[in-house]
Amino acid sequence: MVVTTASAGKTAMSMKKQEEDVSRIVSRMIAKGHALLGTDATEKLMQLEPKVVKVEVAVREEQDAAIGITSSGTDRHRELLAQLRLILHGAEDTLDKVVTRHRQIVSLPASTNPFHEQSWAKKKLGSVFHTVSCGTGTEIKKLGRSIDQVRSVIDRVHEGMAALEDEGKLPMDRRTTGVPPAKVFGRFVDCERIVAMLHRTVGYEDQQGPGCCPYSVVGVHGAPGCGKTTLAQLVYARVDEARYFDLAMWVHVSRDFAAVYDVFADMMKAATGRAPCSHQDSSTMQRSLEKELGGKRVFLVLDLDDVRGNDGTNERLRRILAPLEFCERDSKVLVTSRTVDALLVLGAPKARCVPVPELAEDVFLQLFLHYALQGRVDERDRGILEMIGADIAKNLKRSPLVARTVGEKLRTNKSIDFWRSVQGALPN
Repeated sequence: MVVTTASAGKTAMSMKKQEEDVSRIVSRMIAKGHALLGTDATEKLMQLEPKVVKVEVAVREEQDAAIGITSSGTDRHRELLAQLRLILHGAEDTLDKVVTRHRQIVSLPASTNPFHEQSWAKKKLGSVFHTVSCGTGTEIKKLGRSIDQVRSVIDRVHEGMAALEDEGKLPMDRRTTGVPPAKVFGRFVDCERIVAMLHRTVGYEDQQGPGCCPYSVVGVHGAPGCGKTTLAQLVYARVDEARYFDLAMWVHVSRDFAAVYDVFADMMKAATGRAPCSHQDSSTMQRSLEKELGGKRVFLVLDLDDVRGNDGTNERLRRILAPLEFCERDSKVLVTSRTVDALLVLGAPKARCVPVPELAEDVFLQLFLHYALQGRVDERDRGILEMIGADIAKNLKRSPLVARTVGEKLRTNKSIDFWRSVQGALPN
């Protein structure tokens, strides 16, 4: 079969649509259609966006881990995204046709254009029916019906996602805290290395002179699930024990953070132990933080959740650290990120962007078996299960996230047959 350039282009475009993040479709619909769709539909889209992002992040983490089996929850989330992508692409196509026709209409002479005095997107379509000719009026009605169809799709998607959230079928809010897990495997040498940087131990002296920034930034980066947050939690606990800083704060920053206000509010709560006044805007909150942090040696951990530093969030990221300009010299910021880009945006020198190393093979096996063999185990089977587990662990790319995912799946059924079935399902 001969494939023409045009058909190949359409096929490539179709494939791209099938792979596109649903959150990007929602963002475009908000940008293109907010005036047309009205306040209610736009607000529903804005509420939908962070929910979709959470689902995408959950699926992406397992995809990035590249394991051969997936949880039933992840399979449901992937199917949900596919359905949303199909539905919303159709709604966006309808919206695009209306927008295109609007541009054609408004380019007509004023005498034939019913919207020349006020943008039609900001008016009720029905309010201009009587001002247009019969032919144009019929078309306007069709456009109005198209907008109603898009609103109907938004309503259905919004209601469906709200129902899934109520039933606990969407990913939970994954906000982190500074408390490390009860059991940690490895990472203690890495922890001491970073603590040395924070305490200006020999080999990591800061180059701070008069008039320099009162804080410096150390970054930790690595793939999803490699142990960045756990390492930062160890450092946070270690630093807090040493009492080197006047104030220690842990702040989780999600990919969908809409404004620095949210982060400032978390920083204020971490600094004072109480939630800030809700009526403050971000500028007022920043000034309050500057006053609270002024004259104190501060240690701030920013745990970035899929904030990549090259996706339009740069200015907001930089502003997060603005209140620290008034803290005592030798204050420190520890940032975790998937990418080096976000660390550089926040001011970390490349020499202080620390990749999270792989766990040693024996340590990783201990971690994996910790998750897989928790609870009661038939002691007659333990030895065989450990042998099968050791073989499974070799195929998990030494990812703590994968160890937990697969381990928790194995823990639900500690029969030898089930473990061997999982062993056979994993790629070699």
